[in-house]
Amino acid sequence: QSSKVEMLKIQRSGAIGIGALAIYSSSNKKVLVVCDPLQQQQPIKEKKVKKINKWDLNWDLMENSSKASVIPLKDRPIRQIILIRHGQYIESPPELPSLTTSDCSNDSQQVLTDLGRKQATATGTRLKSLVDAGVLFPIDTVYYSIMARATETCKMILSSFSGGNVSEVDVLQKGIPDILQPHQVQACSMIQEGAVCKPEPPFLNWPVSDEDFIKQNARVEAAFKNYICRADPDVKRPDYSTVFVCHGNIIRYFVLRVLQLPPEAWSRLTVYNASITIVEIYPSGKVSLRALGDVGHLPP
Repeated sequence: QSSKVEMLKIQRSGAIGIGALAIYSSSNKKVLVVCDPLQQQQPIKEKKVKKINKWDLNWDLMENSSKASVIPLKDRPIRQIILIRHGQYIESPPELPSLTTSDCSNDSQQVLTDLGRKQATATGTRLKSLVDAGVLFPIDTVYYSIMARATETCKMILSSFSGGNVSEVDVLQKGIPDILQPHQVQACSMIQEGAVCKPEPPFLNWPVSDEDFIKQNARVEAAFKNYICRADPDVKRPDYSTVFVCHGNIIRYFVLRVLQLPPEAWSRLTVYNASITIVEIYPSGKVSLRALGDVGHLPP
């Protein structure tokens, strides 16, 4: 039985001539075909059409509680996840051995550079302007990695956010009056930097063992499941945001996971120092990436 063929001709002028893309069905099997209509040849290339995975509305395991909620969907809050990478830091002082992502023994030496401190301050100012403009929702909680460079970055961001009313020395303990209470600023060991999962393609010279990948992936995945989800469907409240001051690998892993994309692709993304990444999670379980690694607020 002959197959039905639909030809979609794409014509263009020039020396190369006319190309054609054909889409046809043979035995209920969809394929893409590239052929040359001028030479009247058989299709020269065939490729299966990859099936698109459907969005899983229950990715955060909150779909059942969402359906059972008495609060209408339209009245539930949107939750923004704001992921901020630490500022530039001293990666490995000359007198110290080179660190791997699984070695935090010299973490206290990896503090911000002068540029890194300026970056953190600028990010705090930018964060405040976005909240004041209504682009970002009011901040509910700030979580910061316990690693030195992220903790220092968080101090400077919050001090800058306060307009200098709270010093960076006190801000983690005192919060920001009328904005963040002390309990709304929390250290978190689960979001420290690490080998989040084996990257694809792999790094050729990354000294991380299989055991490290397994242990650190378990920690990072637990952090994702614990912190990244839609707002509680049973609580009626205004839209709000949650801030995480952490690290590049964590941010890239979280973004791919929340978008339901393969997390092993994290190494193909780049987020710069002191950058801002924004994800919106809607009451329905749908997700939107509003910004990835934005550094427009930093001087060139």
